[in-house]
Amino acid sequence: MKQQEFVSAIEAGLSSGHGASFSDTEFSPDERLRSKKAYATQIIPFNLHVKNKTWRGIHFKNCSITGLAFTGAVLEDCTFENCQLAIQNWDSRYSNCKFISCDMRSFSFGADQASNANAFQDVVFEKCNMQASGVDFAVFERASFLNCKLDRAEFRQATVLQSKFTGKLDDVVFGRDYTDKPSRLQGVDFSKATINYSIFPNTEVSDVTAPENPKIHVISRYKDFIADLDSAIQANPDLGDVALAGIFTSEYTANSNFGIVNEDDFRELLKPKGMERLALMLTDPRWGN
Repeated sequence: MKQQEFVSAIEAGLSSGHGASFSDTEFSPDERLRSKKAYATQIIPFNLHVKNKTWRGIHFKNCSITGLAFTGAVLEDCTFENCQLAIQNWDSRYSNCKFISCDMRSFSFGADQASNANAFQDVVFEKCNMQASGVDFAVFERASFLNCKLDRAEFRQATVLQSKFTGKLDDVVFGRDYTDKPSRLQGVDFSKATINYSIFPNTEVSDVTAPENPKIHVISRYKDFIADLDSAIQANPDLGDVALAGIFTSEYTANSNFGIVNEDDFRELLKPKGMERLALMLTDPRWGN
């Protein structure tokens, strides 16, 4: 599809009030075959910059979308299913949209500065690949991250409100020590998430729902908790040989003291007696959220 054809179809859909749909039926819907077929080329690479417009009821399925940018735009009730998305966003808002089984590694969630921040309200991300995404300044409100690949994703100076995460969160970073302002998490539900080696080094956290997994614990005085465990290791070599602060809290700022402990993250670092000490500390109400 050429750029003008694409634009005309969008405009016609918006004018009619029925929206528009784009789909390539030739692309295999079977996940097992995706690695053997190239993404759809129905929407070819082009240079389309949408400014200060509203797209409502636009649906994409089995499409590869590149060369599309939004500035000051609003997308409402739109869906992206099984798509490869290389979309640039500045000062734009997604509302009541769904992203299902999409490759979003080249999707710009963040912005270069706070004035260009993007907002995602009542948006569902389901089984999407967001690995190594840099999420700067973005605001997520009542968003759902359902079984997405978030390995090495970084939420820097981002705001996440009344949202939920399910599935694996491996090496996810909320906040960075080198940013001007902290990230903010309020009312976030991690109850159905499994969190491994994820840190909150520069983040304001409140009203978080802890994971239901009994091996995963929310710690309100995280730096003190790790320091206390380190002190015990230094006093008794039978507990372990590795200093933990350098691994878990070296990037924490002075005002950040929240963390999540997954017992499995410590098994390679602590000796059996060290794991016993960890288990004992986790029962101490001083460290509870």
